[in-house]
Amino acid sequence: MIFLVRGKSKRSILSNVDNSIKSLEPVKKTCEEATKLLAIAESKLKKLEQVGVADFRRALHGDAVAAKRVGLYSQGAFAEWEPVPAWYREIISAKYEEE
Repeated sequence: MIFLVRGKSKRSILSNVDNSIKSLEPVKKTCEEATKLLAIAESKLKKLEQVGVADFRRALHGDAVAAKRVGLYSQGAFAEWEPVPAWYREIISAKYEEE
């Protein structure tokens, strides 16, 4: 049995819905990739946030573990002498594409 909705058959409507869903696949993929980049950036930020003033004080007083944490904190999300990671390049390029 074929149903009509404003002159369109159920089959036609389902076909339109199916085509709409298919056209959203690239958007879905972009969102999934952005979510992965965000997860990487958040994990790097979380590590940086774990270092506080107390770590700097302990490092000044000779605590080797605190000194190592402060050293890693000073490097940031990645060491400046290393190549810029792909995840960082992608986030920065996306930011400037928006502007």
